[in-house]
Formats: sequence, C-alpha cells, structure tokens
Amino acid sequence: MQNHDLTHQRARVLCLDDDPNVLAIVSALLGASGFIVEVCSDASTCEAHAARFAPHALLVDVSVVSDSAPGLIGALRSRGAPVVLFSALEERRLAALAEQLGATGYLSKQDPTKLVARLEELLRSHRSQSEREPAMPSRSDEVGTTWREVRARRSRGHE
Repeated sequence: MQNHDLTHQRARVLCLDDDPNVLAIVSALLGASGFIVEVCSDASTCEAHAARFAPHALLVDVSVVSDSAPGLIGALRSRGAPVVLFSALEERRLAALAEQLGATGYLSKQDPTKLVARLEELLRSHRSQSEREPAMPSRSDEVGTTWREVRARRSRGHE
C-alpha cells in the first residue's frame, strides 16, 4: 500500500476522463496547486496506469466507468487509494452513483474552483481513516466493498 502520510504538494493523482479538455483543465488546476498529476483517457488502460503511477487518489469520470468498466472502481480501490467519482451530474445523483459503484467519494465538475479544496479534504479524510484501519480488502470476493461491509460480513460468519 502507498504511503498516504504526505502533504498534497507531493500527492499523486490519476485522473481518468474521456474528454481531453477536462483532462487538461484538471491537470493544470491540480498541478498548479502542487499535486503530481497523470491522466488517462480510457478505462481499459487505467488499472495498469495506476499500478505504474501508484496514485494517492484517483479521479474517475462517472461516464467512463459506468459505460465501459463498472468493475474498475473496485479494482482501483483495492490498491488502497481513494477513488473519487468526477462528473457534471447533479450532486444528489452523483452521490448515489458513488455509493452504488463503491467509490470513496465524489466531486462535481460544475465548479472546478472547488476541486483542489475538496480533493485535499478527501485525502486528509482518507489518510486519517488509513491510520485507524488496515488496508482495503485484498480477497477477490471483497474487492469493491467498504470495510464496514467486510466487517459486517465477517461478523456474520461469512469469513
């Protein structure tokens, strides 16, 4: 698992989006704030890219994931970094999709000025949680589930 004990100035963020304009904007905004940013434009190469880059957070466009790779979020979360849905959808719908797909959180594309602050907040929260809990599950039947779900299943004797 990656070391999450860093400031955002050195945090690595991988952004997956099929829109090159969005990738350019996100890369510029986060890069100007001190993040190390890599971009990926298709779901089929994202997991391999994440393995090489070892990001501390992943921003994933909801349309890329829901259209072509619904299992991608669980695979990416198993790497130990927060996976954040990133979309122009209305916030309530985006929140529901994030929960349904197993994402750590969500960010709206509606206001890119909030991107840095919200990402910093998510990284701090994830870092704090990582200090209290072990890494995400690595068993294939638990990939994509939260620790709360894993604990509940295990306490019911499904270990």
